[in-house]
Amino acid sequence: MPSLTRTLVTLEFDDGHRSQMLAVPLLARRAMHATFFVNSDRIGEEGYLSWPHLRELHATGHEVGGHSLGHDDLRKLDPAALTRAIEDDREALRGQGFPCVSFAYPYGWLDGGVREAVREAGYQSARVIHGLTDTTTLVPPGRGGIPGGILRRIDRPVLELERRAHEPRAVRSLSRASDDRGKLRIRAATAPAAVRRRILVCASLGEFAETVPPRDRYATRTVEHVMRWTTVLDLQRRVTAAERRGGWVQIVFHYIAGESAFAVRPATLAAFLDWLRARAPGGTEVKTVAEVIGDR
Repeated sequence: MPSLTRTLVTLEFDDGHRSQMLAVPLLARRAMHATFFVNSDRIGEEGYLSWPHLRELHATGHEVGGHSLGHDDLRKLDPAALTRAIEDDREALRGQGFPCVSFAYPYGWLDGGVREAVREAGYQSARVIHGLTDTTTLVPPGRGGIPGGILRRIDRPVLELERRAHEPRAVRSLSRASDDRGKLRIRAATAPAAVRRRILVCASLGEFAETVPPRDRYATRTVEHVMRWTTVLDLQRRVTAAERRGGWVQIVFHYIAGESAFAVRPATLAAFLDWLRARAPGGTEVKTVAEVIGDR
């Protein structure tokens, strides 16, 4: 049985962008493995990973997971289309020799029907993009017009923004500034409405890690995607916050380098991996999703 103070970190790369191959040597130098969630209909298209890329990832110890055929909002598909989007995607990946036991919901969204379809397809787990407190959105009491000690969250997705090829100009306009305590202050009043509704704000309370084993294997929780403005310190805080009580931290990346709002700088990723490797003696381990669910 896992220790209550054990901390597991999973590095996850969504959507199969070709730039994610830039992370492979960074991971290899530190003997770390990650989980790559891909849409099988996009494999081999311009800007996306190819089958040879995926075979290389698998051969070197990384996990390849399902993300549906084409990244549709699965909640809006009729039952037959929903089954195809999930099951055909998994079979395409399994047909290439990948076990494909882990799934990530496109946009992080699901309902009861989607959850059941993923379970029936044979997946061992599935991940959302919400449910935990993101330390990068911690706001000091009384700042930004938001009362301290309150966790406020409005469950309205930024789906329309994310559909714009993951290049929403509105997201880039999010106003940010650091206060004298080193915490991030978000000027929510100046942020686009759709972004504002997804901001997690917490001054003192919150859950920072998924439980091990997960509370719900088909809705494992995480925080928001890593963004272009995410710093090394932001990433470190996600881990150190979880280490207080132990649990599972899933960190979700999209692009590596580039000008996308969803891109992480290679130097940021490398510095974080160095820091993360140094946490190992204290009991913080890096594992793939399949390893965490299988507890091996």
